[in-house]
Amino acid sequence: METVTLVIDVRSENEFTQGHIPGALNIPLLNNEERHIVGSLYKCKGFDEAFSTGIGMVGPKMRPFLNQLSEVADKKAPVCLYCARGGMRSQAMCWLFEQAGYCVKAFRGGYKYYRQIVLSSFEKPLPLKIVCGLTGTGKTDYLKELGLKGEQVIDLEGIAKHRGSAFGALKEQQPTQEQFENELYEQLQTLDLQKTIWVEDECRVIGKCVIPKELFEQMIKAPSTVLENGFEERIEKILKDYTPQNGTEINQRIDQIMQISKKLGLERTKLAIAAVKSHQFYEAISIILPYYDKTYQAQMAHR
Repeated sequence: METVTLVIDVRSENEFTQGHIPGALNIPLLNNEERHIVGSLYKCKGFDEAFSTGIGMVGPKMRPFLNQLSEVADKKAPVCLYCARGGMRSQAMCWLFEQAGYCVKAFRGGYKYYRQIVLSSFEKPLPLKIVCGLTGTGKTDYLKELGLKGEQVIDLEGIAKHRGSAFGALKEQQPTQEQFENELYEQLQTLDLQKTIWVEDECRVIGKCVIPKELFEQMIKAPSTVLENGFEERIEKILKDYTPQNGTEINQRIDQIMQISKKLGLERTKLAIAAVKSHQFYEAISIILPYYDKTYQAQMAHR
């Protein structure tokens, strides 16, 4: 896609939420309900009926569309529009905005074509180097230090908005799988593929986001740097990052322990929950950490 000042997604709100080009602004030609109505008419009564109904819905919204665009766009700056396939919705909006004097162009192939580019990009060989280490060794902090020193870093957990374990949920909602892939693709476009790209060792699933298969296979085969810390140091690091601050977070930690209860075992689950309830967080972590060590060592065996 050529360089533009503003990218506008004219698909419905639900389509946009499922996945969009990062940084795009959503100005739906048809909202969720309208799109459903027009789609149903197209299936049941054909193009003419659907088109006529759609025109009736869009007509009264032309002035609001222009008002929305005027709030974010300069008439001298190029604007790119896209819909699902680069068809009628983006062409209709292009016509309207052009008539109002904006420099606007539809993205050929639309979001469907963009997604093809995104998915195929993960097949490209990358000069990866993986930061490994047991839970609590500070892999994320190490990556941040590398980034501050000018090294290239992909922050998979940052893109996924999740720290990767049962306890890794952040306050921000995780993106959809599509949006995770889109954000990852856009970050890759900023990197020099002739230089090392550092990535934290991850399971393929980060919360509910899944690392693309082609990229994950490259991560498994890439050379690695292993961080090591003592058991007590690692517990102190985990306490710093995960200690609950209130009753809500304590209940959240108990729920998270229950998520791994089958692998932790009934007795250790009871002991860990009891320790959390009594605010003995060091004790709780010392009970849970060997489970994560065992899991991670099994993961490392495949590297």
